[in-house]
Amino acid sequence: MAVRVRSPPLFILKMRAAPECIPCAIHFAIRTMRRTGGVKEDVLREIIKKLGDFDLSHPPSYFANLVFDVIREHTGVRDPYKKDKHEQNQWALSVYPELKRMVEEADDPLLCAVKISALGNTIDLGVSGSYEVDLDLNKINLAINDIDIFRERLKTAKRILFIADNAGEIIFDRVLIEELHKPVVVAVKSGPIINDITIEEVEETGINAEFIETGTASLGVELEKVSPEFKKVFYESDVVISKGHANFETLDDADRDIFFLLRAKCEIVAEVLGVRKGDIVFWYSKKQAG
Repeated sequence: MAVRVRSPPLFILKMRAAPECIPCAIHFAIRTMRRTGGVKEDVLREIIKKLGDFDLSHPPSYFANLVFDVIREHTGVRDPYKKDKHEQNQWALSVYPELKRMVEEADDPLLCAVKISALGNTIDLGVSGSYEVDLDLNKINLAINDIDIFRERLKTAKRILFIADNAGEIIFDRVLIEELHKPVVVAVKSGPIINDITIEEVEETGINAEFIETGTASLGVELEKVSPEFKKVFYESDVVISKGHANFETLDDADRDIFFLLRAKCEIVAEVLGVRKGDIVFWYSKKQAG
């Protein structure tokens, strides 16, 4: 039986930013600039100026995209997190055999694989700047757990769309993708944005699945900006799994049902989901097209 510590709203009209998102974006700007040769006062000043004209009707990921674009424009560094992404993937591949062993020995392999995928969502240089991960699954409690609905949907699913999040994390997702035993299409970014997995890194993952690009190089999935190919797969797939913060922030009001798997890394998202900061949720959003 699905266990819910707290229940999210029956529906979410649209994820909106909060004033707390502005200082978070500034901290992210400083971390990113340190990967491009150091913090430059003129660049930081421009970022702060742009953030000063903030519009809280945007999702939180909007501000990180704004910061990233300014830094890329001023420094000419296309992919500040390129080295980090490679290191994350290599580290995650080194623990992949242990992750597979956990699933093979689990009483409930599918639930175990979901928890492993969720564990990977703790790797996030955009929020914490770190990718140290505790592999103890006993510490993973799903505050919202719609695994039973997921099992039922899998029974009749012919194609699954998995919207990926970060490098490194994608190896943890690989464990879940392999446990689905169904055709899976994995969606990744078309270009670099923080440590999100892109089409350029998929060969490192070892995932045996079809990959498609979202058609964008920004955090989240803004359906009005994605490629026609992605949009077609998004609406025609029987099951959609969305990983991570930014994908939730931009797809929360999508006009189809989605399984959201993420850790609530800030108070803003936690409040929207009705959970505590740091909680992990596997939430089925029942919203239907039309």
